[in-house]
Amino acid sequence: MAGSDALGFGAVAVAVVFFGSNMLPVKQYKTGDGMFFQWVMCSAIFVMGAIVNLARSAPAFEPLAMLGGFLWCTGNVLSVPVINAIG
Repeated sequence: MAGSDALGFGAVAVAVVFFGSNMLPVKQYKTGDGMFFQWVMCSAIFVMGAIVNLARSAPAFEPLAMLGGFLWCTGNVLSVPVINAIG
């Protein structure tokens, strides 16, 4: 159990660094309304997810995960305007 806890905390630390810094380019470049930025980011995440899915021999489809992805993308659409507005 202790090894599993350490792996979980390590994964959280990696997620904090990389998920927390994925919006840094938004402040450095003119992004307009942010829809192109959002489209490129979601396309890259989709391609990486497809690669992982194929590498794992296409595990069973989980509809609840699709709902989570939909909600995440909906929130991400507003992230660029919010970052541009409040910094």
